[in-house]
Amino acid sequence: MKSESIQIPPGRKTYNSNVEAAHRLIEDEFYDVEDYCNRRDFLNKAFAYSVYFNYLRKFRYKGKRTLLEIMTELNEPKICLPKIGIFYPIITDHYLNIISKGVYHVPISDIQACVSLVINLQMY
Repeated sequence: MKSESIQIPPGRKTYNSNVEAAHRLIEDEFYDVEDYCNRRDFLNKAFAYSVYFNYLRKFRYKGKRTLLEIMTELNEPKICLPKIGIFYPIITDHYLNIISKGVYHVPISDIQACVSLVINLQMY
């Protein structure tokens, strides 16, 4: 499947509102609720949550429909709906040299920044 990233046109702030709403829901429903003991546990729980989010969660502001129901209404025949929402999570920090394209990218994660700060503080 070919895809590309595009910039939001200037002055069209609402173009990103669905993404921002989804990020807020994920923050509140996953990151603020779940505990995990290691990277594998985190990735497993993130995968389970993403399947729930993409296939089962009903969105009040979208007519109490799931994302799969919305996609079914908008479906192009080329899209395989049963598989479109299954994404195995990855730690993107491992791919920064590949995905970094511009000024909007943060070069390191908060965790890496904290680890660097702790290591630097231990030196003194």
